Amino acid sequence: MTDQQGSTLGSQGSDSASTTSSHPLDPALFSLGIALRGLEVEAYMRDELHRGGSSLKAVLDRVLRGRKARPGSVYREFTEQVENFWERIKQEYDPLIDQRAGNYRGRALLILDENLEWLRKHDERGTHPESLGAKSGLVLTQMMSLLSQVLAALNRGDTLLDQNVDLDHLLEAMASASRSILFSIAEEMTESPGERDSHHSTAIH
Repeated sequence: MTDQQGSTLGSQGSDSASTTSSHPLDPALFSLGIALRGLEVEAYMRDELHRGGSSLKAVLDRVLRGRKARPGSVYREFTEQVENFWERIKQEYDPLIDQRAGNYRGRALLILDENLEWLRKHDERGTHPESLGAKSGLVLTQMMSLLSQVLAALNRGDTLLDQNVDLDHLLEAMASASRSILFSIAEEMTESPGERDSHHSTAIH
């Protein structure tokens, strides 16, 4: 885990929250070494507006999570792109079509916050990626990928919500599964590689 937010989340996101192609903020996030997708930063922006706020600083505080701003052209370019995208989101944001989606988005971001905080703490302790068991690491990656897909859908607002999906149940299940995964990984990190191999061998036989 080389980034404060964890390399597990380092895959790229969508063109806007309404698609699955490259997001306009992805290059800036990558250049600064921030392991978040552009669609997730967009979700933080929309969440700020949904809650009645208007502070880009509050959004950046959630995105950077204690990272110290580094002087230089890369950080300036990052802030400029974020500021430009923030202005775009503010202009297009309509609270009337972001009521249900906004509430669900806030809950999804709490799951993301919990995972990022967990990863940040382990990065501060100097945890190495090999400390993660292969299976648990894969499950965590899949969980975060699903969470990104949910956020991408919620960024579209109420009008495109799939009525056949029980988001209450889905988010409750994801929150519970996320905590279980993090707990399992934490246990694996306290074991030696030999102990982990022994457990996997026992499980197979």
